[in-house]
Amino acid sequence: MRVEFEENFSVEIADKTIPFLIRNGACIEQYPPWTALNKKNGIEKFAVAYNSHNDVIAFCIVNESGRLFKIAKINFGPVVARDFSYFDFFSEIINRYSKQNYASVLIRLAEPISPKTELLSYLLKKNYACHELVDKDINWTSLQIHLDKPVEEITRNFSKGHKSAIKRAQKEGLSVEQATDETLVKFGQIYRAMSLHRGKMLDMENVLQEFRQIHDFLKRFSLGEIFVVKNNTNEVLGGIILVFQGNQVRYFKGAADPKIRDLPILHLGIYEAICYSKNRGMALFDLWGYNHLVDEKDQRFHINKFKKGFSNDFVFYAKPIEVVLSRRKMKILRLLGHLRRKI
Repeated sequence: MRVEFEENFSVEIADKTIPFLIRNGACIEQYPPWTALNKKNGIEKFAVAYNSHNDVIAFCIVNESGRLFKIAKINFGPVVARDFSYFDFFSEIINRYSKQNYASVLIRLAEPISPKTELLSYLLKKNYACHELVDKDINWTSLQIHLDKPVEEITRNFSKGHKSAIKRAQKEGLSVEQATDETLVKFGQIYRAMSLHRGKMLDMENVLQEFRQIHDFLKRFSLGEIFVVKNNTNEVLGGIILVFQGNQVRYFKGAADPKIRDLPILHLGIYEAICYSKNRGMALFDLWGYNHLVDEKDQRFHINKFKKGFSNDFVFYAKPIEVVLSRRKMKILRLLGHLRRKI
C-alpha cells in the first residue's frame, strides 16, 4: 500500500477517485467537488491509498485547522475498498499528523455500528491514546426506510398524523416534480425565508448560488435529484434535495414556505421521494440525522419529531473517535474551550 497526501484535487486524481467513490457508495462529504461548494474553516488535504497496481483502494478528505494547536478532522470517511483495512489507512494518516506535531486527529466514520467499526475502535485504542466522543453536535444517528416492500406496506408504518397529512396534501391538489432552473430559484428563496423564520440570516445571492451549484453537481455525477412541491395553481411551496449514496437515497435538505402553515408540504415531498427512490430500484431511503441529545428548545427536536413520523428504524453510527497526539496541547485546548463558554 502507498498513501499520498495531495494538496490539490487535480484532474488526474479526480479521474481515479471519483469512480472509486461512486462505486463504493461514498457519503457526499467525501467528494472534493462537493466540499468545494460547502467550504469550512481550515485547509483540505486529500489522502489517497493505492495498491501495487496503482488502483485507488482508500480515500478521504482531511480538514486541517489551527495554527499553534492544530487538529485534523475526517468527516464521514474514509472510503475504503471492500477488502481493505480501515486501521492500516488510519495508521498512515495518524502517523503523518503525529510527525507534524498536531494535537489530535478526529475521526467520524460513515459506517453504522458493526463488527467492522467495533474492531477498528479496539485497534485504535490498543495502539493510540484515543477515546470515543459523545456530543450533540457530532454524534450521528439516522432513520431509514427499507424499500424492498410495496409502497402500501411502507406507508402503513407511517404515523397516523403523517398518513393523514399526505392524504390531505393530495386532496388539496399539491404535486411534486423535478426542479427546473426557474423553480430552483423559488425553492432557494423559500429556503432563505425558512432560515430567517428560524433566526438564521442568509444572503439571498449566496443561497441561490449554492442551490445552483448543488443542482449542477448532482446532475454532473448523477448523484441526486432536487424536487419542488407545488399547489394546484403551479406555485412553488417548498422543495427537497436528495443525494444518492450507493444503493441508498439520502434526504439532504428541505424547506417549506413558512407563511403557509396549514398545508403539509414536506410530508408530501418526502412521501413522493420515497416512491421515486423505490421506483429507481434503491434499497434504502435515509432520513439522515436524528439527534437524541437535544431538547424541545432546539429546532432539531422538532425535526426529529417530523422524521420519526416516517420511520422508527434507527441506525446508530459509530461514535466519533478522538486520537490524542499531544496530551499537553489537548489539555490547553479544552481549557480554552471551557473559558470561551464561560465568557
